[in-house]
Amino acid sequence: QDGKAREHVIGYASRTLSASERKYSPTERECLAIVYGCNYHRPYIEGTRFTAITDHKALKWLHSTKDLNSRLARWAIQIAT
Repeated sequence: QDGKAREHVIGYASRTLSASERKYSPTERECLAIVYGCNYHRPYIEGTRFTAITDHKALKWLHSTKDLNSRLARWAIQIAT
């Protein structure tokens, strides 16, 4: 958000999935995209509060469940910090 509380895009990024990443579930792929985007745009977002907007409802489940595989648990911690 800018000083007037309006949301705006800080940038776009994309990459090709590796062979092993293509086997991820849709939830894992969506989470990977957020982790990648946060890492890619780290110089712009580090030390600021921001919101990642997604239409993937399963990611809301990520914060409320305790039954995460190790990959999702690691990414959830990385996203939260």
